[in-house]
Amino acid sequence: MKAEEAFLALGDRLSRALQTGNAALYRSIMTLPLRIVPQHGAAFVIHGTEDLDADFATYRNAIVAAGVTDIRREMIGVTQVPEGHRVRYTVTLLVGDTPRGAPHETEMLLVPTPTGLKIAELASTSTLIDWTRHRGASGQAPQTH
Repeated sequence: MKAEEAFLALGDRLSRALQTGNAALYRSIMTLPLRIVPQHGAAFVIHGTEDLDADFATYRNAIVAAGVTDIRREMIGVTQVPEGHRVRYTVTLLVGDTPRGAPHETEMLLVPTPTGLKIAELASTSTLIDWTRHRGASGQAPQTH
């Protein structure tokens, strides 16, 4: 499967996992360790499935509290790197058809595994990562800086 096709499929599965609360689906598209890289902050690494499940629960709680019904991803480009493929894209959180805040530029590192390409790294604005991890429960949309 080409990186572009994998990105679309993984993005759809990521959205479905978050919308339905399916932690197993979330786990199935990620590799461990999973690296999270805020644009203006310290990167952190998720090493185990318990931590990945906790990350999923926090992310899901944030989008549910904010009323997010869909997540739109629009690809900017793909670059082949030694580890796999870096996909640059924008992510927009939606409530119905209405964007909740501005789009955030984001990157996924997709790496080959025996079962296909999976997400090994997510890099985005500090605002979006902080919102999904800590402030989403307030119901406020993340804002770009």
